Amino acid sequence: MPYESFLLDLAVIIVAAEVGSIAFNRLRLSPVLGMLIVGIILGPFTPGFTVDPASIADIAELGAIFLMFSIGLEMDLSTLSRVKYTTVSILVLGASLSFVAGLLLGLGLGWSLKTSAFLGAMLVATSTTTALRLMSDLGTRHGLTMEAVAGSIVLDDLAGLMVMSLVSSIFVEEMTSLPMMMAGLVLVVVLMLLIISLGSRIIPLTLDITSTASSGSEILLAIAICFILAFVFSLLNLSSYMGAFFAGAMIASTKYSASVSLYVKPFRDVFSGVFFVSMGMLVDPTNILPVLPVALLISVVSMVKFFGGFIPILIKKAPLYDAVTAGMYLLPKGEVAIIVAGYGISAGALGPEFLSIGAVMMVFTILVTILGARFIKGRVSDTPVS
Repeated sequence: MPYESFLLDLAVIIVAAEVGSIAFNRLRLSPVLGMLIVGIILGPFTPGFTVDPASIADIAELGAIFLMFSIGLEMDLSTLSRVKYTTVSILVLGASLSFVAGLLLGLGLGWSLKTSAFLGAMLVATSTTTALRLMSDLGTRHGLTMEAVAGSIVLDDLAGLMVMSLVSSIFVEEMTSLPMMMAGLVLVVVLMLLIISLGSRIIPLTLDITSTASSGSEILLAIAICFILAFVFSLLNLSSYMGAFFAGAMIASTKYSASVSLYVKPFRDVFSGVFFVSMGMLVDPTNILPVLPVALLISVVSMVKFFGGFIPILIKKAPLYDAVTAGMYLLPKGEVAIIVAGYGISAGALGPEFLSIGAVMMVFTILVTILGARFIKGRVSDTPVS
């Protein structure tokens, strides 16, 4: 397309993303949802000014990478180490329940195993931005109980991306035999551990050397590391988003975490806005009504993740309201669900209607969480867990 048209489209998308974000923020709804809706308005399926999603595809992909990099930068390893057992139990139980529920529901609806597996992957991750924002807004992010929940929510993004990568490796790459499935799983784990082990030693040293040579250069190197790991993971047939996440998590453990986060935030806000608007452009609003019954059914089934938080906290003999709150904050679906849906569509495993299903699921789960969290506001204790 003409260069001038591309510049105009990009400007319109950036402004529209901010307008949608501000509007939904004031409504105490997810800004991501606002971006998706303005994307639908600007998409080729609605009248008026339209933007071709293909023209901004590369920049949208960059937005998803910056988003996952910034989420990795927010990991508080010192806090997670104090509640690691509870965090891991919430993470594993919640992710397992969600994936199995989505898989069985898809099969029950008569969908293929591949489509059902991608549906399960869509249900794994909780919306980090929505859940943590609600915790702060409603004043319930305090005490080790909620820190354990917050830690599991952050790691949920990683779990969702891991499941997406595994599902893609097994079904898109046609690794259908049990030995190959197990070999693929072992390979993913070994390669990730190797990369993390090497990166955890090399990255801090490299940033120190760069900072000494030229103050401020460590910021540029950190961003370059994000792209390098995203590239390496792509070469390994893993998600580039996971590579960006790991890069952020490794930098988060260094003394440069705060400064890198500060400088990355404007890039994240701009480019991730482009990403979510571009996802909305793929949604045909005329498809929402036909898939609404199925989308609502999937949304209800996705709430099985409530028990991923409720059961581990209740087992720790915490008060009932603490356990209910823990489960409630695992319900919202958002960024990663849309990322998985987009990835599944590009891989030919899902139809374009799954973006509509994802949008409905976001609205439903976020509203349920808001109503539930407001009901239990002020009733959460500060009971410690380990």
